[in-house]
Amino acid sequence: MTLPEVDAWSLEKRLQVTRGILNNFNRRFYLILRTKTNDAQKLINKKVNLIFQKYVQFAKADYKDPIE
Repeated sequence: MTLPEVDAWSLEKRLQVTRGILNNFNRRFYLILRTKTNDAQKLINKKVNLIFQKYVQFAKADYKDPIE
């Protein structure tokens, strides 16, 4: 995919793909840490959800590519 193709996606599709990327990051990050506590997983989930919420706010504010 090229960036112009991704920019042409609907907001819903961009959010779904971003959520999928963050979910994958979440799983991999947890495996890397290998901390065997529920607290570590809760902290990672909290941070990933915060990142996604910030992205949603950014995307809903009518994101425009700063390079254009």
